[in-house]
Amino acid sequence: MDQAILYQERSGTNLEEFLALEKHVTLPELQPWLKGRLNDYQELRSRIDADITFVFVSGKASHVESCAYAEVSVGGPGVGKGTQCALAVQEFGFHHISVGDLLRRETTSKASPYGHFINESMKSSVLLPAQLTTYLLKQELHAAQARGERQFLIDGFPRSMDQAASFETKISNVYSTISLHCSEEAMRKRLQERAKSSTRIDDDPTVISRRLHTFEENNAPVLQHLQQHGTIYKIDCSGTIEDTYSLMQSAIRRILQL
Repeated sequence: MDQAILYQERSGTNLEEFLALEKHVTLPELQPWLKGRLNDYQELRSRIDADITFVFVSGKASHVESCAYAEVSVGGPGVGKGTQCALAVQEFGFHHISVGDLLRRETTSKASPYGHFINESMKSSVLLPAQLTTYLLKQELHAAQARGERQFLIDGFPRSMDQAASFETKISNVYSTISLHCSEEAMRKRLQERAKSSTRIDDDPTVISRRLHTFEENNAPVLQHLQQHGTIYKIDCSGTIEDTYSLMQSAIRRILQL
């Protein structure tokens, strides 16, 4: 445990699994030593976490009204998170993690024990257990942190209250949220257009309606939780890519205090 804590501090490699050895330290005379090591690790984690920025890029489910008409607006699938994140990565140097891409990668990995389960869940537009999604995300974050990454754009997450709670418990409870939204009609058209050339299993035309329904059903309480947790930067992405990015750029500058 001593060596693991020292190596993590020097290299940035996450060696948290070595703390599981504490259950084997049972001798009373070693308890002060164990307590000291655990305190050292918590101090190290606090210093690491203080230097890391997490930004969720989410969608927004809402009802938008004007004096002329009422329009139901839904965020999420097809809202343009990936495009906007790619632009932010180029300008601000974020490490971008698409949780959807992360899960799809698992479905094609022969070594993954979760591939078949994830594949079937995505085909059915069923949300995965929070523990699994957070576990895969945590592994990806640890690998990136070991390479020196400290600023993260996470899109497509959290999709449920359980996922939000799991992230806050197992990864970090300090983050900001950028919420993109446009009309359901615009979103459906974008997904249908993407499906013409996409090989994604969840871009199948028969799956699109279920994806939008699943998102709208789960997103409202998640968005409310994120708003209670901290500031949400709400962005209308019904305009051009350039117009949307100008708004997103402003939000990121405020988050990073630039």
